[in-house]
Amino acid sequence: MAGVATVGGESIEILDVFRLLDRVVMQDRADAARPRRTRLLVIEEAAVLRRMLDRILTQAGYEVELAADLGEALYAVRHSPGFDGALADLEHLSMAGTLNENWEALHGTESVRVVALAPHGGEGVQNVARRAGFVASVGKFDRLNILNALRSFGIESQRRGAAA
Repeated sequence: MAGVATVGGESIEILDVFRLLDRVVMQDRADAARPRRTRLLVIEEAAVLRRMLDRILTQAGYEVELAADLGEALYAVRHSPGFDGALADLEHLSMAGTLNENWEALHGTESVRVVALAPHGGEGVQNVARRAGFVASVGKFDRLNILNALRSFGIESQRRGAAA
């Protein structure tokens, strides 16, 4: 608001349109300069684990989309493109392959990198995960290894030092 004037006995607010436009343009420039947050799709049946992973990944600087099952995940892939990676429950071995088939068909680009969430680690679990199409396997409750696995496959958050 630039001021108030009295016209015909009534008070009228006067807007400084140029100042208002300046603010809008400056906000648009600030939004354009802000880096896009890395987007992750998290597929986990257990609501408690979904919320835990959402909190961990959001605090680490990722933008997170949650799905309870493959159907919700495929819906997200179809209607919200631009995921940089995914975390999915290893108990659903076909998840990585199905996600990648749909990803390639819908977006015409290479597949999305899917990291498996396993109840525990170990070489045997890693081998099973890789054969099923996952790029790696990490323990569901191992915050540091989840973040390190994402980074090791180039799925970096925009916040530096988030793993600590």
